[in-house]
Amino acid sequence: MGLIELVRPAPLPIEIEPRPCERCGRTIDQHDCRDDGDGLLFFCWSDGDIVTLWEMADSRDRWRHTGEVPPPASVRNSDIGGKAPDRAPICRPADSTVAAFRMVADAGSVDRIKAWLGQRPKDAPYLISILERQDHA
Repeated sequence: MGLIELVRPAPLPIEIEPRPCERCGRTIDQHDCRDDGDGLLFFCWSDGDIVTLWEMADSRDRWRHTGEVPPPASVRNSDIGGKAPDRAPICRPADSTVAAFRMVADAGSVDRIKAWLGQRPKDAPYLISILERQDHA
């Protein structure tokens, strides 16, 4: 027996048994692992049926219990309705950016406002909404 064989790490449980558990649907690495001295024992987590029912009702999490292939991250991290928003949500920029924009807007030059917003495309939707609210006020 060579030195390389002695140093080789033991395989991970998931490498030995990659199939989902017949009882809970989770893979072996998602179980409660205990060592009783004779070897590792794996127990299903007793989280009750509430979590299972909740995840089974959500198409983004159902795969955890059914053994299906997980959906891509874009689906798993999406809205529960499964519909993508028509446009990205408008995020509020820092107060200092809003104050600077107000100064540029108060100067009254449309070309300057366009140039200033062009340098901040991420903040532009929110800042434009400030101008629109002022027009309606």
